[in-house]
Amino acid sequence: MTDGEGRGGPPRRIRAWLGRRLPRGTVGASILADLDEEFGQRPRGSARRWWYRWEALRLAFAYGVIEPLRGDGRRGTNGYDGGGMNGMERIFGWVGRSVRRVRRDPGFTAVAVGTMVLGIGAAVSIFTVINAVLLQPLPYAEPDRLVTLTEADPAREVTGNVSNPGNLLDLEAGVGAFEELAGIVLAQSTLVRLDDRMNEFPAQYVTPDFFTLLGMEMAVGAGFSETASMAQPEILLAHDFWEQHFGADPTVVGQSLEVNGQAVTISGVVAPGYVVFQDEAAFYVSITMAETGDQTSTGRFLYGVARLAPGVSVEQARQEAQGVFAGLVEAYPDFNAGWEIEVRAIDDQILGDTRQGLWILLAAVGVLLLIACANVANLFLARATERRQEMAVRTSLGATGGVLARQLLGEAIVLSGLGGLLGVGAAWVGTRMIAARLPAAFALPRVEESGVDGPVLLFALAVSIGTGLLFAIVPALQLRREDPARTLGAEGRGPSRGTLRLRSGLIVLEVALSMPLLVGAILTTRSFVELIRADPGIETEGVLTARLNLVGRSSEERTRFYERMTADLQARDGVEAAGAITFLPLLSWGAATSFHDYDAPPASREDWPVADMRNVTGDYFAAMGIPLIAGRGFERGADVQGSPPVIVVNRATAESLWPGLDPIGRRLAINWGDLETPWVVVGVVDDVVQGAMDEETRPKVYHHYAQTAHFPWMHVAMRPIGAEVDLLPILEATVAEIDPTVPISQVIPMEDVVRDAIARPRMTAALMFVLAGLAALLAGVGLYGVLSWTVARRVREIGVRIAIGADGRRVLRMVLSQGMTLVGVGLVVGTGAAFVVGRTLQSLLTDLSTTDPVTVAAAALFFGAIALAACLVPAWRATRIPPSVAMREG
Repeated sequence: MTDGEGRGGPPRRIRAWLGRRLPRGTVGASILADLDEEFGQRPRGSARRWWYRWEALRLAFAYGVIEPLRGDGRRGTNGYDGGGMNGMERIFGWVGRSVRRVRRDPGFTAVAVGTMVLGIGAAVSIFTVINAVLLQPLPYAEPDRLVTLTEADPAREVTGNVSNPGNLLDLEAGVGAFEELAGIVLAQSTLVRLDDRMNEFPAQYVTPDFFTLLGMEMAVGAGFSETASMAQPEILLAHDFWEQHFGADPTVVGQSLEVNGQAVTISGVVAPGYVVFQDEAAFYVSITMAETGDQTSTGRFLYGVARLAPGVSVEQARQEAQGVFAGLVEAYPDFNAGWEIEVRAIDDQILGDTRQGLWILLAAVGVLLLIACANVANLFLARATERRQEMAVRTSLGATGGVLARQLLGEAIVLSGLGGLLGVGAAWVGTRMIAARLPAAFALPRVEESGVDGPVLLFALAVSIGTGLLFAIVPALQLRREDPARTLGAEGRGPSRGTLRLRSGLIVLEVALSMPLLVGAILTTRSFVELIRADPGIETEGVLTARLNLVGRSSEERTRFYERMTADLQARDGVEAAGAITFLPLLSWGAATSFHDYDAPPASREDWPVADMRNVTGDYFAAMGIPLIAGRGFERGADVQGSPPVIVVNRATAESLWPGLDPIGRRLAINWGDLETPWVVVGVVDDVVQGAMDEETRPKVYHHYAQTAHFPWMHVAMRPIGAEVDLLPILEATVAEIDPTVPISQVIPMEDVVRDAIARPRMTAALMFVLAGLAALLAGVGLYGVLSWTVARRVREIGVRIAIGADGRRVLRMVLSQGMTLVGVGLVVGTGAAFVVGRTLQSLLTDLSTTDPVTVAAAALFFGAIALAACLVPAWRATRIPPSVAMREG
């Protein structure tokens, strides 16, 4: 059998033979049209003829042999339902035809898939983090029944504060909603002897029932015994610490470990799934609340954790606990006046304010995904317009609107599926980057568990299918409205008005969606810049800090050590100044207590202000570059134990208590032991940021360590004389000369401390800027595509205008006005959306309003510039079309 290719077409006889074996009507005609189109895409030669013969044989066998064997004898006549084919075969056939059509246009496929990879990859990356951090339940028994107990002082705007052990014991006894109650002390530096040398590690002190209350099994051992306490302490090792320092040896249980100079028994190893409260700990030391004090002997230092009784809600427990605590205020008015109890679900305590930030981030990538969908929908509309003639022919042959819609839908799902597959790969890379950078900035628990698992793959599948449906439905609905007769006629050669309106509407949507992202990016960037410009109150250049811990030593021993160390450091060559402080600036934790003017006390104890309390020694203020405003600093050898108690206060304290008056010689009563003994102000220093860079300046009181050696640890600060001085060897040699057993830890340049303090706003600004940049890029590309496509479809009109006298400037204005009008409408809508959505960003900003007009104007100008650039190229091309060419092409 011969089969010529007449005019480069497929083999005629094979085609006719196949046609007689295919279903009659639309199904057969569509299959032949698809086969002819793919044949035309292949390189000329015998290879494509053999390919055509093979495909003809395969299809003839499928429809001529397989179908009759099914026994129902049905043949499709008006769709892709294909006589007698079962559901799976119809699906595979539908997908196969969609894949072939997608392969025929590699340029279109590359642009569409690349756009979807951006949107889907970003969405899946953020979802992997949210899934690990927010959606997965905590690894505790019935975590929905676990709550935390903290105390608050609303008048002083203090929330989430630690509790007093006496208060927690009374709450445990008086609140029936609590089935069990345990306590935990966070982030205590502890000395441990390993390999015959002392090392400092972070530890948490917990009551013996803490882990059993959580419902956690031990990885090794049985956990604390019933006799574990402060008098007979036991420790549980964190799983990572056990692996790193004990080689995962299971016989470690029962061994003794020297902790803070005391032999302590190892009772077990905590399971690796434990989610820590705030800071990581190397091990957990046993305490009991009864041993630590009560409302008359100690302050607040414990977090309470309780398990609710079955059937009790968090709100019910909160109301009952508040009632009991009101009685504790009456029983201990000097200690509890003004304080309240807070009862929160445990995940609220662990996650803190990171939950809002993650949901905002997911919403931002959701907007980016919508913009990507709008872009691909525009591409589909352009492609559908190119195929209007083909669709009209198929409709004339009997294809229904549903058949054509399924064809477009199949192509869309293939493209979005491919984009989703590549997007998951991009998300795998993105997740690793996020997990490496977000924890330090946001302190996200369990972020290291982020990965592409089952729920993430289901999310990616849902997003892929959803986006495919989203950007396919618009052109599908448009095609259903097309009139085949008009499309096949002369007036059907250009785009319909409906198509133009749809494409223009999609551009408006992209601009409107991009505007809130741009406003958010500019706001967070400006906020970050404000933080960089903010004065922390210290001079950090060259300053080195390190932590020393003398736990287990007497206050006299500690005082002598720190006094001698700072004096010896000060005398070393290359050291300009050296001093030490209990809590470094910019570390959002420390000690605080209430105080008042000793000679003019407030009428009510509830009106006492709260100040940060810091112990310093040596020439700390000079080492940190903190200016002395009035009076003097502390004097070595003069301000000691037994001499009149003196303090140095910051500017905020002096201005709040004695505005316009000389603070030197004034006296303070401080709730730091003896309220009857006044502390005399001998100096005033400038304000220093203690926690976040954007926090309000708080009162601060500095004590000389020689008079109040409350804490065993100190952070030494050293300022070099020259930039080339290496301070660490100087510190090591000085400490070794005094006491070689004292470990040096947390060696950090002060510049790194400042950098870490702004890590979170820096990361937030960077993420928002990247997302907004991608959104603006996608919207700009979409605008360029629409205008280029519009100009290409209006070649004849433009040629006629130029032929009758329109100059290039008029054509340029026409095209520019069309594009900029779309942008203008989008900016108006987007600005309103930015005002509404921007309220959620307020907690992330520093001294900026989400309705800041400068920011909104900057976003509009930025996007306008991108849009103008996207409009200029097609507008310039329009002015370069010769009238003769335009009339001929039109």
